[in-house]
Amino acid sequence: MDKLPRHTYIFSDNIDAETVQSLIDTLSVHDKIDLFFTTSGGETFAMEALIHYLNARKKDIEVYLTDVVASCGAFILVDFQGKIHLSESLECVLFHVADRMLYTQRKNDLEIKALKEQVKEYNTLYADKFKSLGFTAKEIIQYKQGKDVILYRKDFHRLILPQAK
Repeated sequence: MDKLPRHTYIFSDNIDAETVQSLIDTLSVHDKIDLFFTTSGGETFAMEALIHYLNARKKDIEVYLTDVVASCGAFILVDFQGKIHLSESLECVLFHVADRMLYTQRKNDLEIKALKEQVKEYNTLYADKFKSLGFTAKEIIQYKQGKDVILYRKDFHRLILPQAK
């Protein structure tokens, strides 16, 4: 197969199974990719699948964060092992704890206590990752309290982005 030229693709959608699978299918036909990425977030499992794919192709794909990256979209900053660029048009990155919708009226067999503990452990894991990214102690506390942490351009200089390997 002949090498394809470097391809530029813009992703600007919510993160869910359908949009992520569509993105993966689109990227799969290109050898080298510059992925411009903006999202308001979405489903954590779908973001995990996207990062899994991107890491499998970390030498071929460079990610350019642009506009606003929010919610689970921010996981790319700590979980993607390839090269990340903060574009000049990146306004801010919004971080917040993950949460789970729980049944409050309907009877079910789910152990609510176990689910709450699992999501707490998940958020603790990401608090540690965000600390390694460069969050201040105050921002970690804010995050753990369930408050939004928003980093603006003025804050980007202190981010410790993973090095492409």
